[in-house]
Amino acid sequence: MSDALNGKPPILFWVIAVVLLLWNFTGLMFYYGQVTMTPEMLAANFSAAQREFMEQTPVWATAAYGIA
Repeated sequence: MSDALNGKPPILFWVIAVVLLLWNFTGLMFYYGQVTMTPEMLAANFSAAQREFMEQTPVWATAAYGIA
């Protein structure tokens, strides 16, 4: 094995980086979908208990979700 560095990261680095980037974009899409959901969309897609839970979520929890 050579001790010289070629300056290029290995292929596994790029595979992991792409998978994690897709994971982050998925989280971003879910967050955006949650914070832009209208009351009509809530009524059409969720039960009464689920709507109440989402409407009662504190602002700090939504902010923490967005930061994360």
